[in-house]
Amino acid sequence: MILSRHFFAIAGLCLVLYAPGISGPFLFDSYVAIAANPALDFDASVFDQWRLAALSSTSGPLGRPVSMLSFAANSAVGGVNAAGFKFTNVLLHLLIAYLVYRFLARLLQQAPALNLRSREAGWIAFAAAGLWLLHPLQVSTVLYSVQRMEQLSTLFVLLGLLAYLHYRCRWLTRAATAQELSNCALLLLLSGLLAVYSKEDGVLLPLLVLITELLLLRGHYAGRERPWLLRSCAILCLAPFALVLLLAVLEPGFLKTMYGWRPWSPAERLLTQGRVLWHYVGWFYLPDVGAMSLFHDDIEVSRGWMQPLSTLAAALAWLVVLIFCTLRWRKSPVPVFCAGFFLTSHLLESSLVPLDLAYEHRSYLGNMGLALLPVWLGWRLLPAPALRVAALLVLLVIGFALALRSYQWSDELRLAESQLRHHPESARASYYYANLQMRLADQQEDPALTREHVLASRRYFEYLLQLEPDSFPALASLVYIDSRWFPELDSAQWMQKMIDLAALKTLYPSDANALDLLTRCAIAAYCRIEQQDYVALFERLQQSNPGDASLLLQLARYHGLVLFDYPAAIAYTERALQLSPNELSSYFDLSGWYVRAGEPGQAMMSLQAVLIRDERSRELSRTRQALQ
Repeated sequence: MILSRHFFAIAGLCLVLYAPGISGPFLFDSYVAIAANPALDFDASVFDQWRLAALSSTSGPLGRPVSMLSFAANSAVGGVNAAGFKFTNVLLHLLIAYLVYRFLARLLQQAPALNLRSREAGWIAFAAAGLWLLHPLQVSTVLYSVQRMEQLSTLFVLLGLLAYLHYRCRWLTRAATAQELSNCALLLLLSGLLAVYSKEDGVLLPLLVLITELLLLRGHYAGRERPWLLRSCAILCLAPFALVLLLAVLEPGFLKTMYGWRPWSPAERLLTQGRVLWHYVGWFYLPDVGAMSLFHDDIEVSRGWMQPLSTLAAALAWLVVLIFCTLRWRKSPVPVFCAGFFLTSHLLESSLVPLDLAYEHRSYLGNMGLALLPVWLGWRLLPAPALRVAALLVLLVIGFALALRSYQWSDELRLAESQLRHHPESARASYYYANLQMRLADQQEDPALTREHVLASRRYFEYLLQLEPDSFPALASLVYIDSRWFPELDSAQWMQKMIDLAALKTLYPSDANALDLLTRCAIAAYCRIEQQDYVALFERLQQSNPGDASLLLQLARYHGLVLFDYPAAIAYTERALQLSPNELSSYFDLSGWYVRAGEPGQAMMSLQAVLIRDERSRELSRTRQALQ
């Protein structure tokens, strides 16, 4: 094992390099999940408010309560402060790096196929953990506050792997006792549950255990290799693919339903992911800060094996990797383990699940495999003097890149400009920059500065329309900008374009914010929107998206708060509840409309519906306030 001073030295260097980025603000999902989450502004002395905070997220099918509980703890100690949340993330990053080191050191030392001395295994593990810790690709996980979810999932996955390794190394030379088997199973179960309830990709823990067993522990049990154990691990590794195939046969329309709102098919996503995985590898081994970004929507979707041509090249390259792993898994166990660990860590988010195509934080855990590979090859192939020089050069390169990227993340405008400069074809980077300029305009007291920011915002929203001619976020923002700051311009042209597009428009999550901006703008009387145009837009969108209850709720808000037509607001809200009967916030809206319409009895019935459907009592305090 390494001396403590070595870890403290690299941890101190990490803190210094991350320090500039800690001062940066909340971004995107961090703002929604943390800064704008009322459940995190709570009285820490009241236990029930901790429960409400833990259950306040709508992310993922499980709500990620472990992660939300950690956010609540941050808020209780230091308030909803971006620096406090990011500093906690950096500390977690250090802890996870230490677990990476402990796992790799124990695994390399005990693996029957390697026969390494303890000191050799320790230094290889330390170098790999250091590379993982200081790599600039990790910044978009560590300094993106909400991605503590990914960090916590990784933390508990590594704890599960360490727990398994702790007992498994005992069983290399002797048989397991019943007590040890039950302890190991319970620790794996506990770690797995904590990982999954932090973020759903924690479900991959059993597969990572199988990969470790199959490739490095080799089925050795009680003094000799057990072929049945190897075969069992291989069969279990194939189980997820068999389940997907079975689901496709039994429920052929399942994937089509999941991908209903995506602009690509399951097959196109799989083809694209072959290229995306090579992007993750490239970003790690060629740490170009300009290529790294919060947004990678400028990656072209693969529409076929030759569209683009890199699709076929990526698939063939992965085929070569798989052939190598199949043929060399006994003779080259560590490289095969690195490839297997990396690919397994991406099995959920880089397969058929209809998520966005690429995010850097998805490779946070898998980067451990990428970090171990060059360290192992360098140790095997280079003489000691050359190895030390190579290690120093790598440290200088990744240290400089980490410092540069941390500096970029210290200021939101600097980050937005950098992403737009290096990713000019990214619609999200363009929207981020244009929207930030609009927010900065609202913060200025000098009219000249306000106009400067507004003009920049308008210019880049128009640029966004060049990238995506049917972009509702751009069109809605231009309606807002021209109505509020340039009344001499014809803002109705943007509204008409939205109406023309509405009949065939499939709405994406980003469109919901755009439509909400239109509604808020109309309510505040900033936007010059004719009543018939507003209603026509939303009615057409409802026809092309009949299952979207949010459109009906927007119409309810418009009729209730702009036209003061409470019966219409009630009718639209009730139609929305027919589509989404378990959307509790809609019952509060309905109760409010009934109160305004002078029907308190109906309002009470709406609140009663909340109490009936609120299975986890998430809205209990809000219901109490409404009843007072």
